Amino acid sequence: MNISRVHHIGIYVNDLETALKLYRDGLGLPVVYQQPWMAMLCAGENHIELIEPAADAPVRQRPVEQWEGSNHVALETDDIEGALSELQGKGVPLRGTGSRALPNYRFAFLAPEALDGPSVELVETTKAYDPIPPHPYIKGFDHVVISQPDLAEATGKWDDYLGLHTRREMNRTTTTRLAFLKAGRCVLELAGPRPDAPPGERRPGRVGGFVFEVQGIDNVQAGLKAQGLPAGDVHAAVQGGRIFSVHRSATSGVPLAFIEYDGTPAVGTGLNE
Repeated sequence: MNISRVHHIGIYVNDLETALKLYRDGLGLPVVYQQPWMAMLCAGENHIELIEPAADAPVRQRPVEQWEGSNHVALETDDIEGALSELQGKGVPLRGTGSRALPNYRFAFLAPEALDGPSVELVETTKAYDPIPPHPYIKGFDHVVISQPDLAEATGKWDDYLGLHTRREMNRTTTTRLAFLKAGRCVLELAGPRPDAPPGERRPGRVGGFVFEVQGIDNVQAGLKAQGLPAGDVHAAVQGGRIFSVHRSATSGVPLAFIEYDGTPAVGTGLNE
């Protein structure tokens, strides 16, 4: 299977127009496709899909803070039917049978249990979106964070099912270990408990936050602050470069950050890898 990039991150939002005020108006991400209940925005070489669940959707029966936020990650392949056939041959559970069509791509979902919780979509582009000028400062996704209940088990599945190999692992905290995979230029950062961490409750994994790679990070942060958004201070990043985040109260529940690789050295974690 050939996974060429992260096509989009799907985000459940309580109110589509409110979410568009940040992602379209605040960040300047152009809308390339829209329906009354969803909008697809271009973010450099990737996309963000904002989805407003219907009033009678099952998720609406729970408090909004329990469901608003990142819902799924969509990975692009050049042959979705071949990919689905390959997965079925390996016994990987899928959500539904076959692929379905939208105006610009065909898509299908792995069942949540396939990768221990995270919702993963496969996409094959059938018609490119209309070309748009480059964004003034957003290049695309730098990385997407995905939690996993068992990191060793998860990395084996991502490799076997999707052909995404672990490039590196490291201890992030005294209880959390990270594994880094790559889909195009975007890193998939899988986070799970360290093998030496005290055993805890095994919870299903999920797609978490994401980080945009930008240019001119100080201007980006100042611009967001000027709009009244809760942007944190710019600081050195663990992996090198500088980074800041915007509080999830302003991002439809999504942990969102911005990073620039400007030559600032990595600060590391102070832990053995």
